[in-house]
Amino acid sequence: MVDRTRFVELWLSDFVEDPRGIAAASPMRPFLVTCKGEPAGKRGRPAHRNVVIFRRAFRYEDTWTEAIEELVAALGGWAEIEQLLDRVDDAKRLIQLTLPIGNSPHQENNFIEAATLERLARLKIDLGMEFGPYQVEERPEPPFEGA
Repeated sequence: MVDRTRFVELWLSDFVEDPRGIAAASPMRPFLVTCKGEPAGKRGRPAHRNVVIFRRAFRYEDTWTEAIEELVAALGGWAEIEQLLDRVDDAKRLIQLTLPIGNSPHQENNFIEAATLERLARLKIDLGMEFGPYQVEERPEPPFEGA
């Protein structure tokens, strides 16, 4: 079984630079890119702000620290993220963990190592958690490659 509701994301929002340039400079393809004033979403209404979201799925067996570190590695490492953030120093920054809680057969007991929290704090990246419903796809489990 592969859990498709467990994600870690890096959100960058409310910055001046064109988000398409941020997306193009990243070694990881963004999950979402919106440009202020341009049509976005299902209704095609103008976006209120520039946003870039990088997303990676992770398994129940992975610690939250491992999930964050895998996202960081996919983005080129901590030094690469620091360079990216230097380009958008006015951006709001958030690491978001999306966790399935409703109807989950698992307890969501986990942790983030102090060293990872220290790196996030040094880069002024906030930490958020979103709790959603538990959903699973039944299929053979291939080697895990993330999102």
